[in-house]
Amino acid sequence: MRLMTLVSVVAVSLIGAGCEQKAAPPKPLEAKTFVLITRWGPADVEKGARGAADSATAINVVQTRDAKTQVDELTRIATAGDVHGVAIDCVAAPEVAAAVRQCVKAGVPVVTYNGDCPGANRAGVRQPAEIAADPGRHSFVGTRLEEVARLMGAQLLKQFADVRGVVAIVSAPTDEYPNLKVIEDAVTAYLKDVPDLTVRAPVRPATQPDAVAAAIKGVLQQESSVRGWIILNPAAAPDATAAPLDSLSNAVVVMLGVSDTVLGAVTPEKVDVLVSLPVMAYGSAAIQMLTGIVRHHRNYADETYVGPDIVTISNVEAVQKRRSRMRAGEISAEVVPSGGPKPGQTTPGAEPPAEPAPAPVEPVPAPEPPADTGGGDATEG
Repeated sequence: MRLMTLVSVVAVSLIGAGCEQKAAPPKPLEAKTFVLITRWGPADVEKGARGAADSATAINVVQTRDAKTQVDELTRIATAGDVHGVAIDCVAAPEVAAAVRQCVKAGVPVVTYNGDCPGANRAGVRQPAEIAADPGRHSFVGTRLEEVARLMGAQLLKQFADVRGVVAIVSAPTDEYPNLKVIEDAVTAYLKDVPDLTVRAPVRPATQPDAVAAAIKGVLQQESSVRGWIILNPAAAPDATAAPLDSLSNAVVVMLGVSDTVLGAVTPEKVDVLVSLPVMAYGSAAIQMLTGIVRHHRNYADETYVGPDIVTISNVEAVQKRRSRMRAGEISAEVVPSGGPKPGQTTPGAEPPAEPAPAPVEPVPAPEPPADTGGGDATEG
């Protein structure tokens, strides 16, 4: 009996060993191509995207800054048949939203980052019939432009010992950078009701350091008592040859930044606060989402909040080190699949941090209506 048992054990072991030897090798990944359409910091976005891509995924990067070129590229993708997913920093225009829907109808999933497409969002549904009825982008990664503006306004107020005086906004031509108009309007709306604070209409010099410096000098000639600046123009960052912000040393400067090279502008003499968009993290997260959607049939929240870095002299070195680690592939953005959220739902726990609102303003009583004198309608005559 013992001999029979021993023979049985040996036989089972041999059969098991044979099965292990005959096990099929893992199936190689199918080649995929993703197109990344970017407006800001293309090198950093691409670096984050490539760090998150697998070995069988090709990434083509296209830089566009206006609605027409984005529509042209999305239309090409929708008809080409050789693209498996799109990540796009959208220009907020109806025609771009329509082109996004065209891609989705053609079977190409779209993830937006940094700039979303109003009118192109959907609930994350995946069934063909549902997508045909609601063909919007799958998810948005980043921070709403209005939230970026609110953060800039809040940081400006935080730097003032006493909140009063004039605030100037230096933007860029809105035909070249249309999304900056959204930030201009939102930061103006945030600050306009603060008592004793006057917000000047934005100036929009060309995206050249000399043009930015000239625009700042022009504002100071008209209004020498400017105490705070909101700087949105991409050419405002100081470098080895240009110093467009030199005349602002006596005022509070809050600047919008994209490229990591702008981090060097955060010094006591130049920029007090840099609201830095983490475009490398955007690229990383967007490609992870596309990989999950295309390869693994995963779903994601309608919005995944990835907030900007608020950079000051006290933390600029830490931010630089973190960006360097991401560039080296040591860390990546964290993206968590979801089970199919409702429109407008965000990833749990990913709400933007609360910022102090401007001081409330006492409402001005409405004037009494004029006495009825028996005259006709005010629209007559």
